[in-house]
Order: sequence, then C-alpha cells, then structure tokens
Amino acid sequence: MSVEEWKPVQKITIDLAKLRQYVAIASNFDDSNVAAALPVENISADSFLMSAAAADWAQADELNSDDISNLIRFFTLAEMQLPGWEAGKSSPVIYLFKLLRKKTDVDAEALKALRSWIKTNSDNRYLPNGAVI
Repeated sequence: MSVEEWKPVQKITIDLAKLRQYVAIASNFDDSNVAAALPVENISADSFLMSAAAADWAQADELNSDDISNLIRFFTLAEMQLPGWEAGKSSPVIYLFKLLRKKTDVDAEALKALRSWIKTNSDNRYLPNGAVI
C-alpha cells in the first residue's frame, strides 16, 4: 500500500495583467482557430481560467465594455475549440456577461446581439446567463 502526498487546492488568481494579456489576444484572433492565437504553453497552463469562480474574475470590472465583449467572444470560442477548456456552468462567459450588463455604456440591443452570437457559437447550454436555479 502506498501513501500519496496531499496537496491543498491552490487559490486561483486572475490578476489584471493576465486579463490584459487575454484582452490583447481576444482583440485580434481568427474565430475559426483560437489555438493559433495562444502561445502553446498557455493552452495547457491557462485552462484553469475556465473553472475559476465568479469572485476570481473581479479584476475584470476594471476593463472597459469593449474589452469585456472581446473576452466573452474569445472564451466562448475557446471552450468549443480547445481541449481541456470545457467549462459548462463555470464558464467565464457567464461572469463576464454579468459584468458587461452592469456597464452603463452598453445598450440593450448590443447585449441582445452578443447573447445571440454566443448562442450561435456555443453548445454550452449555460451560456450566457448561467444555471436557471
């Protein structure tokens, strides 16, 4: 019988620098090939972003509405195209969409169009609003 070492779960930290890195990627990438926009090491190292809790995305409130919209589009497509980036009801798109709705410079029509785009480009039934209950 062997005994394995217990390692506590580490706190996920999504700082503003990490967000800005992804804003830069999300602002200019090919929708049909998300993997090409990311450095190879980020594909495996940053998959943790897809399971981060709402509180871990608090720094995203510092971003403007265009940056948040771009991140929403990026993470919607990343979940569909990158192995290990499946998120379900823990998708960052849910948290980012909630932040975007709070922004005063975003009108209802823009949110409606983005919601429609998300539904068209994802098979995640939780997007963009999260679980019903």
